[in-house]
Amino acid sequence: SDTLPGYEILDKALRSFIEENKDIAGLVRAGISLNMARRIVRMVAKSEYKRRQSALGVKITPSCLGKDFQLPVVNKYYKS
Repeated sequence: SDTLPGYEILDKALRSFIEENKDIAGLVRAGISLNMARRIVRMVAKSEYKRRQSALGVKITPSCLGKDFQLPVVNKYYKS
């Protein structure tokens, strides 16, 4: 299905993945189910090309989706 998990789960997963640089195993250790962790990481990876097409913005968090966030756009790379 195309529905997102609840904000509490999604916020926790995105913060762990993006700001704390945790991989899928790290998300699972943080209390997120394996299937949900894989799904969230896959959705972030699939949307990475869109972020690269957008204009530059200001950085308001310790880590950002930009030069700090390195994820290949091709080859379905998922670090688990």
